[in-house]
Amino acid sequence: MHIPVSFEAPEVEKYWEFVKFLKTVLHKKIFVHCAANKRVSVFMALFRVIEEGLSWKQASEDILSIWEPNEVWKKFMDEVLQITNKAVASKLNKALRNAVDHLAR
Repeated sequence: MHIPVSFEAPEVEKYWEFVKFLKTVLHKKIFVHCAANKRVSVFMALFRVIEEGLSWKQASEDILSIWEPNEVWKKFMDEVLQITNKAVASKLNKALRNAVDHLAR
């Protein structure tokens, strides 16, 4: 699978496309790469944090072993994490409302 990602302007939608694909091949050994492994290091770190529960400290160490992301990529990582945190918060709020409604009955 080829997911073209602009180094100068990464798109959040490309990350979610990457996640969707990875979830279809989790049971297989695959080789994930890009020209300099910079883009993929960020995508894999985000995946491991969001989907697998890896700490951001450990994931960022993995990125830094390859490169130091520039401002464009720092903003991209922040944006993906903010979207994910909002989705998680929304699910938690819904679960909490349901629990409170159940207790009120």
